[in-house]
Amino acid sequence: AIIDTHGLNVSYMSYWFMSISMEQQGYDGIPYLDCKTYKGWLDNGFQVIKGQKSKLSGIVWLNVDKENEDSFMFPKEYHLFHKTQVEAI
Repeated sequence: AIIDTHGLNVSYMSYWFMSISMEQQGYDGIPYLDCKTYKGWLDNGFQVIKGQKSKLSGIVWLNVDKENEDSFMFPKEYHLFHKTQVEAI
């Protein structure tokens, strides 16, 4: 319901996995709302605090569709920062 309400483009499995990862790292909050990529925080008016390292990561499968060839998918890792690792710009 949260994903549908906020229009987030993530799978339910990704949401579940990130929820478990956040819990294991001791972070509270809602996945993908309280943790975002570096660019995601910048787009929302926040800056990652200097020296902070991402402790949350996931994998997204990207589809490559080449003309006159078969399409294929490949994994790409992404890193997220928690709301406690950022400050307002």
